[in-house]
Amino acid sequence: NGRSQGIFTSPNYPQIYPSNINCILYTFIGELEEIVELTFLEFDLQVPITNNPDFIVVRDGLDVSSSVIAQYCNTLNGEQVISSGKDLHVNMMVDSKNQRQGFAATFEFIR
Repeated sequence: NGRSQGIFTSPNYPQIYPSNINCILYTFIGELEEIVELTFLEFDLQVPITNNPDFIVVRDGLDVSSSVIAQYCNTLNGEQVISSGKDLHVNMMVDSKNQRQGFAATFEFIR
């Protein structure tokens, strides 16, 4: 929406996220000379006790085949991700029956 910074969250945050999610939650498209910086303020996904834990993937670009620059599950706070170019997208994969709170993060377009 043309904002240079803001906050984004997982579905239903701070309540538990729904099961069976496999979608691109957020797409960030900057201006030509910008990069995108994400900071995960709160992060609480299912603990990886199975072969299919809940996780998010951050890709360096808009295409689903863009390079993965971060992949997270479990809990963490303060983690930062910076794109190499002007575009970035965040994917969330959930198949568990043991959902958690999800995440809250900030984004900023930097010149």
